[in-house]
Amino acid sequence: MTLFSSGVAYTQREGAIEAGEATVPLTFRTNQINDILKSLVLLDAEGGALPAVYPSQDPVERTLQSFAVNVSTFATRGELLRQLRGASLKIEMLNKESFEGQIVAVEEEKQARGEGIGSVIKVEVLTLITAEGLVSASLDKVRLIKLLDERRDTELREALTVLASGADDARRTVQLRFAGKKKRTVQVGYITEAPLWKISYRLVLGEGEGQKPYLQGWALVENTTDEDWEGVQLTLVSGRPVSFIQDLYQPLYLPRPTVGPDIIPAATPQIHEAVMSSFEMPPAAPMGQVLTSGKRSVRAESMRQSVTSQAEGRSAGELFQYNIKAPVALPRQQAAMIPVVSGDIGGEKVSLYNADTDPKYPMNALRLVNDTGLHLKAGPITVFDGGTYAGDARLGEVTPGDIRLITYAVDLSIEGARTEEIRNGSESSLTIKRGVLTITSKNRRETLYKFTSKATLPRTVLVEHPLWAGWELVAPTEPTETTRDRYRFAVSLAPGMTETLTVAQEQAYGTTVALLDADAAQLMYYASQGEIPARLKEALAVTIARRRKIAELESSADGLDAERTQIHEEQGRIRGNIATLDKESPLYRRYLDELNGQENRLLELREESNRLRKSAQDAGNELKAFLDTLDL
Repeated sequence: MTLFSSGVAYTQREGAIEAGEATVPLTFRTNQINDILKSLVLLDAEGGALPAVYPSQDPVERTLQSFAVNVSTFATRGELLRQLRGASLKIEMLNKESFEGQIVAVEEEKQARGEGIGSVIKVEVLTLITAEGLVSASLDKVRLIKLLDERRDTELREALTVLASGADDARRTVQLRFAGKKKRTVQVGYITEAPLWKISYRLVLGEGEGQKPYLQGWALVENTTDEDWEGVQLTLVSGRPVSFIQDLYQPLYLPRPTVGPDIIPAATPQIHEAVMSSFEMPPAAPMGQVLTSGKRSVRAESMRQSVTSQAEGRSAGELFQYNIKAPVALPRQQAAMIPVVSGDIGGEKVSLYNADTDPKYPMNALRLVNDTGLHLKAGPITVFDGGTYAGDARLGEVTPGDIRLITYAVDLSIEGARTEEIRNGSESSLTIKRGVLTITSKNRRETLYKFTSKATLPRTVLVEHPLWAGWELVAPTEPTETTRDRYRFAVSLAPGMTETLTVAQEQAYGTTVALLDADAAQLMYYASQGEIPARLKEALAVTIARRRKIAELESSADGLDAERTQIHEEQGRIRGNIATLDKESPLYRRYLDELNGQENRLLELREESNRLRKSAQDAGNELKAFLDTLDL
């Protein structure tokens, strides 16, 4: 039998059968049949396995539909008798009076029983048609009802039997059938539901310098089957194969539509129309000294001599299994503890500090190195240190070669503290590339850890620090260890001394500015920020000067255009006035002279404005060409 960590067991049986046809009956609980039908394996070297036979089980609801009386719905005698309307009955009253006849109806009536509140009750009244006529009887006064129709009586009893069998959790027998020409051994294997096997560990820390911890593991196995285990070869698998239940036992019926009969009408004369188209720890601190001695202390050597592992561990595909060496005998509904792990294991004693868990005290911990070659299943660990109980810990799934920390007690001999400082925009740097100025700033987060030792022996404190997304570790440059969401840093702490650890992290963010579009004031602001290289400062100065020159040219051109607009407005006023004057008048001639002077000025302004804008455009092109060559 192989027990898995996913709630199933694989059972394999074997035995000898005689020549010829042989039948091997196996009995299972009804709720196991689906697993049997899904996983049954037959092995016969002669190739003589015949179809296995098992009793079918039609859904009870479907079977009940074949009876005239639906016994799954009625709750009272009246509701049952309504379904038997027209059947012949014999009833006997409480006063021994009896009647025979056919059921006409069952009705509810209100009847007075006594006096006062609640004296009027509802009763079911049966009406029969007898030889003498119609007879009515209150069903609460009827002692006996007998169906005189033998066929209906038999059918009612059969329907009730089927209804009872639907709730029966009895056993079912599967007949395994073989045919062969000689006596031989055959095998059958199948999956059934089973309790999860569990494991608990005992860990004895090293009692001297250089001595490794000793680990002992006990598997907890339960026999919840209906038979005693005798000489069972047991295997325990650490892994979680996918397992599920599918209903293969109940016959399945596909709902079909109901279609009425084809009725062909009688032919009638017709008139036919005409056709018209067609996807690295530092050196470890000592394990500690033996604090107690004598017969009552728990020592690794004593445990080694007391218990030997009764299992051989090995890989099985993607899983790991413990093969129990000796056959197991375990009565049904009993459980057993079986030693499956026994031996030394790599480990270093440390103090684990996590300020989010306890801001003052670290935890006594063991940095476990799984050099056993075994896959250690998750389970609780009882830790013994210095010959006595030291605390409890929990161990997750540990594969061979994996490193895990287990904590088992609060270390009151060391006090710790954590302080933090965050500086936003603490540093800035500027770069220019192809006309784009990039300003990079950094947020800096510094965490100071301080530890004071009151211990008599050196200690190694392993500090756990959060690993924040987007923050780069700058000091220390490398952690001792890294987990999925934390850094770990080792701090060596001498007896009676105080040590500190500073963890610095930086978060960079940047802003980009297109130098060609930026105004001079903005560029001057960036050039004045922090210490920047001389070449970059010179490039910004040249850019600022050129941007100013372009701005001056464009401003001058804008001034000339404004003057042109003003002259055009003045010309409109003059033309309005000149239209009302005599062409021979002196004022008329003066206005003409003024208009001629304005036209000359407009021509000069237009030419000068075009020249200035052309110069600004050329300066812009030169600035763009200059910026495109920058890489600073």
